[in-house]
Parts: sequence; structure tokens; C-alpha cells
Amino acid sequence: MKKKLLICKCVVLAIVISLAGCTKPPRNFYADQYNPGLSIFTSYGFNIVTAYINDSAYINPYIDPTYWGASAGTPAGNTPVSIDVIHTASIYDTLCISWQIEYNDTSQLYLSEYSVLSLLMPVSKSFSADDFLAWNGKKFPIDSTTVTIQLGYYGDNVPAGNASVYFVKITPDTNDTSFQKYFFTGLFEGSIGNNIQITKGRFDFYIDPSQINF
Repeated sequence: MKKKLLICKCVVLAIVISLAGCTKPPRNFYADQYNPGLSIFTSYGFNIVTAYINDSAYINPYIDPTYWGASAGTPAGNTPVSIDVIHTASIYDTLCISWQIEYNDTSQLYLSEYSVLSLLMPVSKSFSADDFLAWNGKKFPIDSTTVTIQLGYYGDNVPAGNASVYFVKITPDTNDTSFQKYFFTGLFEGSIGNNIQITKGRFDFYIDPSQINF
């Protein structure tokens, strides 16, 4: 009897260890009770963006490298934000902030109308990471000369319109001085033509200096 009990305990322990070893990074989605499908707005580096596009909730995908199709070395977790400067032939360059997006509905993931959401702003040719960090607390109103919002399809057409964005927090993580990472959070909305409305957008990311590509 004791031998059977010992075997049973060992089996239970093995299961617990196995489950612990399979622990994945959290999705960090905290449902907004007033806005179904959206995550509440936070400033904790949860690496998440949600917004309504024509009343459908969108979110950045969660990547699990154990699934087929994930790139080699891809870490598990929410897909990151991309922050780049696009060099142009005009007197200004373009700052592009982009996220991959999909329906926040597991039953309709393959029906998502859009795959990328981008905010674009004209910046000086000398725009630097320090200039970007100085935007902490800055608001950009809806204006065709300040913020453009784009929605990328899986195809080639990329509609664009006007947007507003409020960079609530772009600050260094004072508890991580060795890596000098930053909290990057904010709110946005916009419209594209008469048929596409982007509302109640909110993002909360923890970014490495390597993600500020300029």
C-alpha cells in the first residue's frame, strides 16, 4: 500500500513539474467591462494594444512558437510594437509606429479584415531617440499634417486617414538601469474615409532601446 501511495505521489509531482515547465508568458489582457473586447488602459508594460475598428475589437496577436509557422527563436508572448523612422525625399522624414492586429475573437481569427495598424507622423531629418522620449505626455490632435493612421490588409491596399494620439507615458524604467528599457503607453483614435472608424485605441508596451530604430 505504501509503495502504491509513493508511486501515486511521484506521478502527481511529475505532472505538477511538467505543467510548471509549460508555463507561458501571460497574455496580459484585462477585460474592460465598459468596452467589450478591449483591455483596460494600463501603463505597466503589458505589451498589448486593443482598439475598435468599426465596433469590432482588435488586438495584437499572441505568438506561441510551439505552433506551426512561428519563426525559429521567436519568443512566446504578445507581438511587439515596431517604431521606425522612414527616410523620405521631402524636408521631413516619417515616424512609423506599427502593430500587428487581429480580431479579438478566437472563433474569427482568420476572418480579420486588417493585419497591421500604423500611426505615422512627420519628423525632422535629425529626429533622434531623445526627441522621441521627449514626447512623454504629448498630445497630437486630429490634423492631416500631424498624424496619419493606416490599416494594412493581407493584400496590397493600405487605406489611410487622420488620427490623434496621446503619448501618456514614454519613460525609462528606473528599476532596470542596466538595460535602460522604457514604458511606452498611450491612447489613439482616427478615421479613414467615411467608412472606417478607429476608436478607443489604447496601448501599453515595455520597449528595449533596440526597438527604437533610429
